[in-house]
Amino acid sequence: MNRTLAFALGPVLAFAACSLSSSKNLGPVGSVRASIKVVPPKVNCVQIVAAGTQTIISNFDVVPGRGSVLTINNLPIGNTAFTGFAFDVACANVDLDDPTWASSTSQAAVAPGKLTELAMTLEPVGGAVIDVNFDTDGGVAPRDLAEAPDLATTCLPANSPCTSSAQCCTGTCFIGLCF
Repeated sequence: MNRTLAFALGPVLAFAACSLSSSKNLGPVGSVRASIKVVPPKVNCVQIVAAGTQTIISNFDVVPGRGSVLTINNLPIGNTAFTGFAFDVACANVDLDDPTWASSTSQAAVAPGKLTELAMTLEPVGGAVIDVNFDTDGGVAPRDLAEAPDLATTCLPANSPCTSSAQCCTGTCFIGLCF
């Protein structure tokens, strides 16, 4: 099964699950095949996580600008959650890097003798840089200040008795209580 990638919406992985012969100690198994028409720039590894009766993580080295067919064999049958990730590094280095693309989780039932189709869209992953500071002096003002700055205005939490909205952290005093 091949599906065309729609880059305006992000890369789409098309999955087809079909039965294989039973494997020792695994019981009935299936396989999943993902077809990528064109791997986007800066994607060097695609990871597919299949979580059902077991969690199977499969990494595939891919080449940007080329098509690729990825196959996972010996996948236990039953309800399975599939999630896809893509990395800008080789698969050998994915443990050291964050994904640059990710999909939402998609559910599918893998059954022997039955073909199950699933489409997955990977979207670029965003990020944020957050500065975290610790007040190590316990809130004591430096000695060189003539007067301590007003660091916070005291307000009443929700459900506290109040007489005006200005007293409430939420800014709303109704019938004598902060909301």
